[in-house]
Amino acid sequence: MLISSDEVDVSTEEDVFKVILNWIDRNKRERKKYFADLFREVRLVYVSRDYLHSDIVTNDLVNDNEGCMDLVKDAIKVIDSEEYRALTKPGTWNIPEHPGTFRNIPEQGKLSQNK
Repeated sequence: MLISSDEVDVSTEEDVFKVILNWIDRNKRERKKYFADLFREVRLVYVSRDYLHSDIVTNDLVNDNEGCMDLVKDAIKVIDSEEYRALTKPGTWNIPEHPGTFRNIPEQGKLSQNK
């Protein structure tokens, strides 16, 4: 699935979420069944806590799906953890990668290929 590739060049994970919503909105009746699978590909730990609360949690597609809400809650727990804050200080972008959870985003905000 292209959206899960580390090769995708986006500035923020918020952009990935918006792309998913735009694609679904083009034919919502038919495409909303794919939302949960696509949403799992958004690396929520790279989304700002404010955006999680203001845009993602309030989205009907997220809110209506228990699995999606669980992913958001898990991301908030990670973001709020001391370990995460220590790892994400400027210049320390060595966050462990877990499929479907993290994408390497260097300080410039552009995705890079994993080596």
